Amino acid sequence: MHAFIDESGRPGKNKFMICAATVTSADVSGIRASMLALRAKGTSRIHMKSAGKDAQRIINGVAALEAHSYLYVVRKACPTRVARDLALAQVFGRLDELGVARAVIESCDQDTEDRKVIRGVLGHDPVLEYLHEPAGADNPLLWIPDVHAWAWGRGGTAKAAIAHRVTVEFLT
Repeated sequence: MHAFIDESGRPGKNKFMICAATVTSADVSGIRASMLALRAKGTSRIHMKSAGKDAQRIINGVAALEAHSYLYVVRKACPTRVARDLALAQVFGRLDELGVARAVIESCDQDTEDRKVIRGVLGHDPVLEYLHEPAGADNPLLWIPDVHAWAWGRGGTAKAAIAHRVTVEFLT
């Protein structure tokens, strides 16, 4: 099993979320092709912040894929780095329990700090391989956690469409 991890921020009660989408190894190439096909014409990737009128079409398409996400929502008031550390620790604890072999985290300016948190959970010689990569056109499976977290945070029909694909845990 593989995992693809992205963060999402929203104003209000659900201030910070990390989403880990899991996909079986056998499904990776088929889901990759499906994600590429869901892109709007003329775009290099899916990012829900800029999906506009294509949002529900994308959500429905992703909801049909065999990918399940674990969404960790930090509700307590704290600095973003503290929230990220708390959520990352929970994500990697869960992925380790699930026997995930490889996890790809969307790269950002916090990769070094992330690795420290992950090593704290998995140890210095983990079975679970993890790496940071950009979420561009070369990594369409990193778009899945973006879609799942955005739809859940959006609520309404967006949340209802992906509810069967997402397990949510609130961290306080």
